[in-house]
Amino acid sequence: MKDLEDSERGNVRMYPGGRTVPIDRDGADAIPTGRRQHRSGLLYHARYDGCEPATWDHVVAPPAGGGGESIRYELGGKDGEAPTVVDVHYDPAIEPRLFGITEQIIALHKGVREGEPMVGGMVGAWDHLRRDGFRGRFYVPEGGAAARQRVSSCVELGGRTFDKHFRGRGVGWEEMLQEQRRLWPNGTPWWPQHWDASWNLGNAMHCDADGARSYAVWLSEKQYQGASGDWWLLFPMHSLAIALAHGTWISWDGRCQPHCTAVPSVAEGDRLLSLFCSLPANLLKVQERSLIGRSELHMRSELPEALRGRALFESLHEGQEVMYRYTKPLAEAKAKAMGRKARREWGSNNTRFVKARVVSISDTHACLRDLSSGQVTFFSILEVSNRVVIPES
Repeated sequence: MKDLEDSERGNVRMYPGGRTVPIDRDGADAIPTGRRQHRSGLLYHARYDGCEPATWDHVVAPPAGGGGESIRYELGGKDGEAPTVVDVHYDPAIEPRLFGITEQIIALHKGVREGEPMVGGMVGAWDHLRRDGFRGRFYVPEGGAAARQRVSSCVELGGRTFDKHFRGRGVGWEEMLQEQRRLWPNGTPWWPQHWDASWNLGNAMHCDADGARSYAVWLSEKQYQGASGDWWLLFPMHSLAIALAHGTWISWDGRCQPHCTAVPSVAEGDRLLSLFCSLPANLLKVQERSLIGRSELHMRSELPEALRGRALFESLHEGQEVMYRYTKPLAEAKAKAMGRKARREWGSNNTRFVKARVVSISDTHACLRDLSSGQVTFFSILEVSNRVVIPES
């Protein structure tokens, strides 16, 4: 990134290759927003004139004494939607291990969102929707089982600490955990199963592709000593600027309130981290589909044969949208090397329900096309009975 001291002052728009172009506030506001209310490439930096969050209409700052203060703002919804709450609490007297576990999560994972302009970086930890459409854990490049266990311990401590803070604040924390309990497999720990961690982050305004509210804490290696400055969480469309400090806890609805983190001024020897949790919307959809599919097939197995088999097969028609259970193929040699319990666990973790459309039907088979991949699969009458689900219209 070009040295900020050598640039004309104003907001900063980033381009690939690190080139910067200063623009004023009116110019920044004029940049059209995309599908996720994203102003692609626009980064706010408070060291530029024209980007002065401390002068915005609504400013939240930590108390001079260091903590204990809570502030709430209601942000109006878009196009007449109900307003949502931004809940801010400053409390630097936090779990002392929180900074360390955030560092570990960052150290053990590869960066995400690398295609979006940003300063600093971000990683994801624990559950997410993999590219193959299955729920899985973020990849830990090195350290094997021991490293994965460390991540597990970090996630647990983070979850327990967040629970102490957000439970009872009326910001949807309990509802998010209840939704996770409904959709995740039995035996899943109760704490949140999806996390992000960032360092020295500055990013473009955006809405989150999440299925729940956002919950986060900001942490400084120098703690509450004011070593770093110009550290802000911004809601530009509402002219709301929240000053960040060690022990700043915030919950907001990132799904519908465009927000960004301004590029911070990081002091020498300091490191500015954040730990964040929510539940990704795409993963919730897959989990919901699997729950519906498993429930339907379980109920069907208890029905008389007359209501399954040929009768169910003949209820299909061309163009109809259905779901079917898909299990990732397992090499025969690998399957033989597994015990029965291991094969059952493998099948549970590598089975999902695919949205499909009926392409054609013969007397003995139905041809279904995966709406995501385009793959065509033929199902016999028995396979339709055992694997195909017809969603309610």
